[in-house]
Amino acid sequence: MNKSMSGTKDPSKQEDDSVPDDDTAIHERICSSLVSIIGYKPAVEPREIESVITGVIIASGDSFCHIVALWIRVLNGDKLSNWMFEVIFQDGTRMDLPRQDVNIKGGLAAFTLRPPTKFNPVKISAHKVSRNDQVFAVGFGYVLPPNKALQFVVSHRSRGFVTNAGVAWFCHDCTPRYETYEGDPIFDKQDEFVGITVKDRGIAVACSISYIAKLLAQFHNGMVDRPLSEILQCIMDKEEPPKEKETLTAESKEAKKQRVK
Repeated sequence: MNKSMSGTKDPSKQEDDSVPDDDTAIHERICSSLVSIIGYKPAVEPREIESVITGVIIASGDSFCHIVALWIRVLNGDKLSNWMFEVIFQDGTRMDLPRQDVNIKGGLAAFTLRPPTKFNPVKISAHKVSRNDQVFAVGFGYVLPPNKALQFVVSHRSRGFVTNAGVAWFCHDCTPRYETYEGDPIFDKQDEFVGITVKDRGIAVACSISYIAKLLAQFHNGMVDRPLSEILQCIMDKEEPPKEKETLTAESKEAKKQRVK
């Protein structure tokens, strides 16, 4: 790893209480905009969960959710054709994810689903993170109670700081010590989405919003080098075209009244 990517936390920086320890509060504010993506090997019977990764809803409307996730964490070098996927929303809605509907670029996946319930997207930070910014990671695990349906729960909410930052990446120390949580979304103190952890071996490295935007742009014609706001609007227009609205000037309204008389 490039030495410039390593860093240590400034000991003078102390954690404050602006990121609560209550996972219920985290769930209410953020987790409704996240999903659990579970991967199975269809050739393996009985079917067992092989992979669980957190997906982030970055755009949504009345009839769709557009989701991004760290796909290299799901496949782990395997072929896409060897997998089948299911997405679980935080209200318990479960939907199959057809492999052909997944766009993959640079280890990041993006796809659209149409759940029966509307879900709000995450708030995305408009600012690049800097060294010593306080951030936190949210991840999901699952439990399988006897004779009950699979349940996904917040497995951890880890608070820490940005230890170094570039344009396309930043390092942070808010990953649990003994486990690997590649794919966890990272949020700042304002609960705004700032990146996704892509590496957690020795030091946690996350891709930034600018890097995510660069990859997303490659899925949509004419969006390369465009700001994220335009890319998200392009996604929304594609997935849920604006409804045609009747626009009448005062003059045309009066003319319409005359025709009615």
